[in-house]
Amino acid sequence: MSTWTHERSKAAILQREIKNGRRPKSDQKLVDEHYRNMRALRLADYIERTLAAAPPLTDEQRIRLSELLRPTDRRSIIANRLAALDGGAA
Repeated sequence: MSTWTHERSKAAILQREIKNGRRPKSDQKLVDEHYRNMRALRLADYIERTLAAAPPLTDEQRIRLSELLRPTDRRSIIANRLAALDGGAA
């Protein structure tokens, strides 16, 4: 698995080659992909470090945090899952 620094390096090299004319401008999509991967890897590192330093999460906390990463209507999903944990309806 690649580290975020590798992704940053790949993006910088591609960007420089595009700027110098060694690669077509259409390769900017590759640069964007490397930067997106870099950000995801940095976020994963941060989350792992933060969770390792904290006390265990409750089910409610896990649900709320996991919903932050889902591209859906978070409020209704969180409410439904929390209600399910409480044994009631939303």
